[in-house]
Amino acid sequence: MIKETVLSWYPLFESTVPEVKRAALDIEVYTVFRGRIPDPEKAEWPIISVALVGNDGRKEVFVLNREDVEEGKAQIPQGTQVLRFNNEREMLDETFRNHGILPRILTLTETISICLTLL
Repeated sequence: MIKETVLSWYPLFESTVPEVKRAALDIEVYTVFRGRIPDPEKAEWPIISVALVGNDGRKEVFVLNREDVEEGKAQIPQGTQVLRFNNEREMLDETFRNHGILPRILTLTETISICLTLL
């Protein structure tokens, strides 16, 4: 049954992506343990950045200012807007105020979930 389901859904992954306004989203969460992924059920650490890249050319990074972290010297890609915030709530409010009108947000977690659903 699983094999038949996968085979019936497989052609969808080869179809052309429709031209729908969409964005890829990446959220970074602080953790005290290097390399450890925080537990989303506990939400014990703050979101420290949100990055959005839209198929309309929009590139935005929302960053939480932290006293213990100096600003990096890495080259920011051309056309990227970096917005800084003093608290997590303001950062998230601004992130979704501007992007709540997008009909589709794509995340790695969503892609994994779709694949696992098919198995």
